[in-house]
Amino acid sequence: KLTTAAEWGKPSNAEAEQRSMVEVGVEGSLTIPKFLIPFKAKEFTRKYNARTIINTSYNYQDRREYLRTIANASYSYRIKGNIYNTHTITPVDFNFVQVGDEIDSVFWKRIDSTRLRSSFIDHTVLAARYSFEYSNQVVQKLRDFVYFKTSFESAGNLISTFSDSTFLGVPYFQYLKIDFDFRFNNQITPGNRMVYRIFAGVGYPLGKSQTLPFERMYFSGGPYGIRAWRSEELGPGSYNYRQSDYYYNRAEMKLEANLEYRFELFWKLEGALFVDAGNIWSLYPDPERVGAQFKWNSFLKEIAIGTGVGTRINLSFLLFRVDFGLKLRDPARLWKTDPADPTGEN
Repeated sequence: KLTTAAEWGKPSNAEAEQRSMVEVGVEGSLTIPKFLIPFKAKEFTRKYNARTIINTSYNYQDRREYLRTIANASYSYRIKGNIYNTHTITPVDFNFVQVGDEIDSVFWKRIDSTRLRSSFIDHTVLAARYSFEYSNQVVQKLRDFVYFKTSFESAGNLISTFSDSTFLGVPYFQYLKIDFDFRFNNQITPGNRMVYRIFAGVGYPLGKSQTLPFERMYFSGGPYGIRAWRSEELGPGSYNYRQSDYYYNRAEMKLEANLEYRFELFWKLEGALFVDAGNIWSLYPDPERVGAQFKWNSFLKEIAIGTGVGTRINLSFLLFRVDFGLKLRDPARLWKTDPADPTGEN
């Protein structure tokens, strides 16, 4: 698999050189129809349709602020419990992240005193992961179905028993992470259905790690989140990203819910009406992002709400989707003073 992306944008300051941002990636995956373990498991492989998956990838990111490369290798087992559920066990998922020396001075000054700093120096992530996936959907049958997925990830805990601060000569991340994703598809009539989704996830840094790696943090907004906000624009909490030159709206906790009504229009064209709600939060106080921390007595006030309409061209094997989102409730404006609205009435 080959991937590439390019962006052009306005420089963060007038003196900066205006240039494109480029990302290139290559990934290779090998699936073996056997359960590769040190002892014989032929009967187990046949009964549970077990597979072994070996995956490697390399990603090159050249942005205005930094140059970064990410090398990854993972080894997984995929086991079919029955026709509805699948278990995936990844005993080894290794990332080596290398950041170039020529990091933008303005960007570095902005993050040097924050917990994001550790994600922009050379580091490793050695993780193990288990996930369970359930779906009783029957393809080509119009009926109600449920989809559920949960995953648990542990990183750096084995290394910490042998090394206090570094692995392969660079710092490593240590954390625990768990999340849940539940969806219910209610088929009202052949051409009308309601789709419900709830997602919850949290990651706890351990040891000397002050936060999760940037790639493992949660974010919200964009086409697969709260659609009235751009990707990574929402949160954390009531933090007002508009006051920051470099907003990195990612955090260790996420709650999200979506309600969508889908209906047929004509030919392959479908319509949709939706409401999204949720946010992300930091687990710890963050002086650089006031209002970002999760607190039981205030998190309900910090739930963002968006609504909108959308269209889909459903070709069965391919789906084109366009959504138009409108903000109904913006925590950054509701609970913090807006310079443009000092009375707080906005």
